[in-house]
Amino acid sequence: MPCLDCGRPGSALCQGCRRKRGTTTERGYGSRHQLARQQALATYDPDELCWRCGQTLGDDPSALALDHDETRSEYAGLVHLNPCNSGKRMPPGGWGESSERVGTPDPR
Repeated sequence: MPCLDCGRPGSALCQGCRRKRGTTTERGYGSRHQLARQQALATYDPDELCWRCGQTLGDDPSALALDHDETRSEYAGLVHLNPCNSGKRMPPGGWGESSERVGTPDPR
């Protein structure tokens, strides 16, 4: 499997790219994020909609992620881990208004 960032053979992320990405806290996934995710999962309704694809979240909380908004300063809500949050890349100009995101395919 090639590195997802640079394409070098090896693991999903080579050591060099992993270092460039920073720590979980530097990337916005530190203890504050983990606590917010736990709180969101404790009160979520499986019938709630994923804000990226518009489908219901489902019964398996381990298959969900807490997603940041475009500015990474706030949380947008729970999303499916795959494919809605896995390897997403923000398109030029951002995702647009949240009302435009629901039901819009995630550009990759």
